[in-house]
Amino acid sequence: MRSTHAFGVPTASIKNHLYALGDGARIFTSPWIVTKPELRHYAAIYLTARGAPVTLTLDGTTAPYQAAALKQMTERAVRAQDVQVLLFQLDPLHRHFARFRAIARPGLLALDRQRFARLDTQLQAAYAGRLTVAQASELFDDVVDTVLPLLPPVKDLDARVLKVIELLRQDHNSRLDRLAAAVDLSYDRLSHLFAESMGLPLRTYQSWLKLYTAITLVRADAKLRLTDVAHAAGFADSSHLCKAFVQAHGAPPSYFLDSDYVTIISAGRGHRLSTARELLGATTRRADEVLV
Repeated sequence: MRSTHAFGVPTASIKNHLYALGDGARIFTSPWIVTKPELRHYAAIYLTARGAPVTLTLDGTTAPYQAAALKQMTERAVRAQDVQVLLFQLDPLHRHFARFRAIARPGLLALDRQRFARLDTQLQAAYAGRLTVAQASELFDDVVDTVLPLLPPVKDLDARVLKVIELLRQDHNSRLDRLAAAVDLSYDRLSHLFAESMGLPLRTYQSWLKLYTAITLVRADAKLRLTDVAHAAGFADSSHLCKAFVQAHGAPPSYFLDSDYVTIISAGRGHRLSTARELLGATTRRADEVLV
């Protein structure tokens, strides 16, 4: 057996599964998650397949939860050993991501696990890696739809924030001061407004978009040089990319791409290949530096 890792011990008998569902939705399953206090960009819903508790530590307080929703940009330590964890992650691209920003300090909303009892069969199948992408997407939506009415109400996103989001999706490397000028705000005012509206800083949102671009490139061609991926996505180098990935996801890209640890269930590679070629242009490769 491999040395222990924060995720997925024992992987020799039980795999982690990552359902990459698109549109900012992911489900990560694991028999074992133990982490120190770490900040995550995504909003999250923690469940277990059989209702066993997950121990979460926030703001120095540790408690077990059978189900919980966490606000984006919330520092948490997780201890979940042999309890069949399912982590429903909403990235900034998800249409309901901003709704989680209203969760009160310390950023956790305890949930009644019985609200999800009707989904136990699907949760157990997801944990075992038996769901298709379509089935996992349906489960994800069911879980999120169960949680949304329990979240505190929020105002609609400011029109200027929506415009900045659209501009960044067109060009994730846009200079932030120019984005501010495009909506007639100072950079400081835009930063404050964006963080208030989305629940995470503008620079963090931009960094996440770069990560999304890097992941898209790897899915299109897993043999791309890591340096080429980093430059195409807007990072200074491969080290900068890996550091941002660890901050966002808790482990380096190589961990999630290692089939000994994680089985990735997605719509498949290659559907964004033309975008990958466009981003990479005529960049050359070297066989001695690849991501996997």
